[in-house]
Amino acid sequence: MSGLILAIVGRPNVGKSRLFNRLIGARQALVHDEPGVTRDRLYGKMEWNGIQITLIDTGGLVPKSEQHLEKEIWKQSFHAIAEADIVLCLLDGKEGLHPIDQTLIHELRKIKKPVFYAVNKMDRAAEEANLLDFAKTGIDPLYDISAEHGRKIGDLLDAIVKEATEKRSPPTTCGDDKKKHEDDKRKHEDDKRKHEDDK
Repeated sequence: MSGLILAIVGRPNVGKSRLFNRLIGARQALVHDEPGVTRDRLYGKMEWNGIQITLIDTGGLVPKSEQHLEKEIWKQSFHAIAEADIVLCLLDGKEGLHPIDQTLIHELRKIKKPVFYAVNKMDRAAEEANLLDFAKTGIDPLYDISAEHGRKIGDLLDAIVKEATEKRSPPTTCGDDKKKHEDDKRKHEDDKRKHEDDK
């Protein structure tokens, strides 16, 4: 299959840029505790299991905000979603479920694309309890990762690439194989008949 485009979205300060930087293996995106540092879309390249992935890092989403910067970030993020094949929504396992998360999950359920949900900052056992709050939203599966330490990111990427591969290359059924065999046989007979006529 050809490469896929993956958009990383989420509310401010959940670790999107840190994950983006880890995946591309460079410090291209700004990482800071101040919300709103990333405004425009940032693009990066990586490869996983032989698949080329274009990553899009987006700014922190704040639904229904009246602030110009946050409205612009919202617009830029949904441009990225429209461009992407798959969307990765990042959540904050340290702070737990936030009302903005609930709004984003609701909005993302409207789009007709695969959406993966990953709870970031799962660095300690103390954060495990917060997973239950996220699970109550009905998200399944829910991936717990640490962008800072690289924890379980490989499992998440495996699932994303598998989804993209299966979506673009649907399995061939026995009926399809039989039809193809019959078409090939018919074509061979037609070619043979044409060759005899030419004689």
